Amino acid sequence: MQPNDTAHLISPAYSSQSNGPLCMQFYYHMYGIHVGSLNVYMTQGGASFNKGFCDFEKGLCSYTNVHGSDDFDWIRSKGSTSSTFTGPSLDHTLGNSQGHYIFIESSAPRVKGDVARLASEIFPPKPTASCLSFFYHMYGADIGSLRIYISTNATGNSLSTEAMLWRLDGQASAGNQWQQGQMNIDTIYTKIPYQSTTDKFNWTVSAPGSSSVSYGPVGDHSGSATCTFENSFCGWTQDTTDDFDWLRHANGTGSAGTGPGTDQTSSGDGFHGYYIYIEASAPRQPNQKARLLSPSYPSTNGECLQFYYHMYGSTMGTLNVYTKTNLGLGSPIWSRSGNQGNKWIFGQVTLSTPSTFQAGFTFYFVKVVFEGIRGSGYQSDIAVDTISVVPGPCPGPGTCNFEQGLCGFSNLLADEFDWSRGKGSTTSRYTGPSSDHTTDSGSGYYMFIESSAPQKQGDRAWLSSEQLSPTTGACLTFWYNMNGAGENHCNQQFSFVLLV
Repeated sequence: MQPNDTAHLISPAYSSQSNGPLCMQFYYHMYGIHVGSLNVYMTQGGASFNKGFCDFEKGLCSYTNVHGSDDFDWIRSKGSTSSTFTGPSLDHTLGNSQGHYIFIESSAPRVKGDVARLASEIFPPKPTASCLSFFYHMYGADIGSLRIYISTNATGNSLSTEAMLWRLDGQASAGNQWQQGQMNIDTIYTKIPYQSTTDKFNWTVSAPGSSSVSYGPVGDHSGSATCTFENSFCGWTQDTTDDFDWLRHANGTGSAGTGPGTDQTSSGDGFHGYYIYIEASAPRQPNQKARLLSPSYPSTNGECLQFYYHMYGSTMGTLNVYTKTNLGLGSPIWSRSGNQGNKWIFGQVTLSTPSTFQAGFTFYFVKVVFEGIRGSGYQSDIAVDTISVVPGPCPGPGTCNFEQGLCGFSNLLADEFDWSRGKGSTTSRYTGPSSDHTTDSGSGYYMFIESSAPQKQGDRAWLSSEQLSPTTGACLTFWYNMNGAGENHCNQQFSFVLLV
């Protein structure tokens, strides 16, 4: 056995009881100078262990206060704290004064600069990145800083290497409300045993140029952050200072001559997924606004916001996109007005925010804001779907290396099957590439058609670009791979269509 190796013992399945909870009782013995940890988990239907989860309703779960390297402890509580004009009055899980949370009490004898640290259990190594998701509350005139560190087992014997991946200072907090925080834990940390440690609960990313800068807000957190609204709003929230709300919906909007009939991701198989939209019918009035806010992102000098929008109707209004920082909403970074036709259209804009707050504070919180403005009549339902934030500036129109997704390309419904995004070798032997062209490796992505059954000769798969602006002349450049003994080149046909 090696340090931090784990062993799991799984019980039979137990039925829930209508007359109350079940009590598990056991004896344990942990004796020795090198004793590790014993954790007990509860799973649903034999599902995977929800390691690290805690709502603090029954205790601290597997979290512990750190002793020896801090000045005081985190406290589990409910209702309001004992200090006025600071702290929450209810928890986030239950949304009432009976729900529990953890907090730091900053009254005397505490002094400025004191630190309270809370540590997670040690997580076993895994080959993929992880996402730490949590809710925080930072309210008060003298709020300090909340930081999250990763401690890793660099030596094989102890957790000795610490990197700060997230931080939020009081000047960047959002007032008397619970806010969602999310942090990407890259594979450079997860490939070895690691542990999450907090001090002075804040949401922040380390300074630009630091080796521990983290990217990965909301979504899958492995590089691209995407929401298709199939199951929820993905942490996006309604603005409380506007006139009405965005709605999550499937199928048509219910108003004739406006709105989409399906979501952007529907494939023509009878399944109609969800999207978000503003309903422009009564009691809505012209120029009323609905704003939807993303979770907080780290400040950025260039990530690409990609999305699909639908603006169909004879009295169509305006769709604006903003970045909201400590300094406020500012001016739109992207905008469209008027009837754009009965179709989903790809949109993208590079997000860029300053790295220094004007009063000298280093860190920003950044939110993306979608604002729908009602037009002159009810035929101005505006819809948005498949929002993504991907690393790097946005590519030019019609440009894609497929490393972060399909960009503005999409499968069409008038063919027999679809193009797929893949990496490495395809599932069929003696055909297809073993690496992509961009990175020339098995980890780079490309688009391909899978010609195995049920596909047959003559079946077509069409991939369409986004709508491109008119041009008097342009060059389409691409790389292709056609490898296979069964290829009948005399019957092969490629059609590239530029939509203008």
